[in-house]
Amino acid sequence: MVMSRRTGVVCGAFLLVVVAGYSAQNTAGGHKSAGSASEPVSTGAVPSSQSSGAVPSRRVFANPNELTAQDALGDLTLLNPCSVVDPDALPDSWIAVIDIPVAFNFCEIAVTTKEGAVLEVRVGKPRLAAGTGKNQPVRAREAGISIASGLPEIHGSCSREVVFADYFALGVHASIDTSMGTTDPCVVSDTIADHVVSEVLDGRAESLTFSEHSLGRLDACTLVGPDLLAAVPGLGADAEPAEFIAGHSCWWENVNTRAMLDLEFGVGHLPVGHSGTTLHGRYTATTQYADSEQISMCEVSGEHVPFEYENEMAILERVTIFVQLPAGQGGQACVAATAVADGLWQTLPPL
Repeated sequence: MVMSRRTGVVCGAFLLVVVAGYSAQNTAGGHKSAGSASEPVSTGAVPSSQSSGAVPSRRVFANPNELTAQDALGDLTLLNPCSVVDPDALPDSWIAVIDIPVAFNFCEIAVTTKEGAVLEVRVGKPRLAAGTGKNQPVRAREAGISIASGLPEIHGSCSREVVFADYFALGVHASIDTSMGTTDPCVVSDTIADHVVSEVLDGRAESLTFSEHSLGRLDACTLVGPDLLAAVPGLGADAEPAEFIAGHSCWWENVNTRAMLDLEFGVGHLPVGHSGTTLHGRYTATTQYADSEQISMCEVSGEHVPFEYENEMAILERVTIFVQLPAGQGGQACVAATAVADGLWQTLPPL
């Protein structure tokens, strides 16, 4: 559960757990170029992860009529995407819960509608906007911000993009647990996208402060070399990364073989899985997911350093590896993910 930063009200519900790392890719530029872009930086005071519960300061925009992502959100490598979502400001008919109110990549929100439908919503992962073509209708908002349809998703999910004046965007993705009621996920993603715009215009975007050994200081794409790529059958040692702007995740895929490697840095509790062990001094959990008709998936997640954020207790940084292989190869996917972890864990900053 999470306490609203405005009202102090505590909301309770359970967080729907799904496999991360399937959000739309940004293949056109990495976080280094975004961090050094020429757009003006907002000049207002910005809360940090060391704020210890203080009331956040609001951003003051350099150009409030045409907001770029950097002006609206600050340095995209430091953005806490949960800062632009307030559960108490979402519809009263929903139960909206953010279990961990700080994130590197995307903020996870569990939404239960008045009809009893349960959805997981992810907000974040700054990227170049995908929803600008003729098949992705754009709805204009104020200050140069628009909302566009995201990339096509599978049945039961819906994506939107909050697009800034410089065509960088924050993603909003809603997916429904079909075993827990029915509703149109696009209604939820549209509502939250509008809410994110309101929070951004209110100057709520928060920049984090990273400790000396934080994963937040690293570029995920630079940590996986040809030897680790070769550990994934069918991927290829020369696979090219699909880099996200903030640098907290990276993705390699071979579309011909369905092989995929996804590396994610995040904040959460101690990893859990089907099995656990200590690997190079890090507690490491492994989960082999049930096959779909087309793919097998394995996750290996390891602990990193504690993360200080307001009054949150027992949260830490985590590094997670996802390996995808064709259906029927779940065991091989876990062997590959463990091999990547075995090499990667040794190169990370110390605990």
